[in-house]
Amino acid sequence: MYIKLFFIFLIPLLFSCSNTAIENFEDLKKIEIGMSLETAKSKMRHQPEKVETAVWDSTKYVYYYKSPAFAADYYKIIVSKKDSLVSGIDYGE
Repeated sequence: MYIKLFFIFLIPLLFSCSNTAIENFEDLKKIEIGMSLETAKSKMRHQPEKVETAVWDSTKYVYYYKSPAFAADYYKIIVSKKDSLVSGIDYGE
């Protein structure tokens, strides 16, 4: 009985660590504050899940990238609308 329960919980855990999320994390570590948006996007192997205006600052865009399934939030690249430079990087919670 315990072995069945173990495998029931183990299988989703293994699938939650998808390659996309791992690659996004690795790529995000290559991004630097002040980097141009085009350079930052070229370092990311995957497209963002969505792009929105930052809720806290209407002068910034937030590029949301897939993170692990059990993470509290997306990985984010925050970009200034004015000059298209990276102004922040968020690794989620």
